[in-house]
Amino acid sequence: MEGSESETVFESLNLNPQLFINQVLNTVDDVVDEAFDFFYEDASTKFNTEATQRSQELRKDESRENGSLHPDVSFDPDIDAQLGSMRKKLAEVGEESEMLNQEIQALERQSSLNAGYIEEAVRLYEQNSLLFQEIVTTAAELRTKMTKLKTGMIEENEQVKIKRICTNEMDLSAINPAKGLSNAELEDLQEILTTMKT
Repeated sequence: MEGSESETVFESLNLNPQLFINQVLNTVDDVVDEAFDFFYEDASTKFNTEATQRSQELRKDESRENGSLHPDVSFDPDIDAQLGSMRKKLAEVGEESEMLNQEIQALERQSSLNAGYIEEAVRLYEQNSLLFQEIVTTAAELRTKMTKLKTGMIEENEQVKIKRICTNEMDLSAINPAKGLSNAELEDLQEILTTMKT
C-alpha cells in the first residue's frame, strides 16, 4: 500500500528516482571517461605512446568494471517506489534524530544544573546537621546546668527557711500581744507572709 502511494506521488510530479539514479551514474561514468582520456592524452604526450590504443583499452576495462548502467536499461517501478519511500523515511528519521540529540543535550544541561543544586543542598544539609548537633549538645549542657541551679536554689530556700525558723530575729513572742502586729514593720510582715506560704 505504501509503494502505491509513493508511486502515485512520483507519477503526479513526473519523477522517476530509478531513472534519475541511472542518469547520475551515467553522467559520472562519462565524466570519468573524459578524465581518463584527458590524463591519458597528457601522459601519452609525455611518454610518446599512442593515445588511441591506450584510451580504448581503458574504456574496455572501465566498462567491464562498471557493469551495465545505461539510460536504456529498464527499471522496476516497485523498487523505485520503495526507494522513494525509504528516502522519505530516512529524511524523517534524520529529523527525529536531530530533535532527539537536541533534547538529549538539553537534558544533559538540566542534569548538570540539578547535580549542582543537589551538591549545594547536601552541603547545606551537612552544615545544618553540624549546627543541629551543636544545638543538641548546648541544650543538654544547659539542661544540666539548669537542673544544678534549680537543685541549688531549692537547697538554698530550704536553708533560708531553716535559718528563719531558728533565728531570734523573727521571734514572734517579742511582738506585743496587746498591740498585735501593729508595731511590726512592713518588711517583717512580708517575711512572715513568705515563710507561711512556703
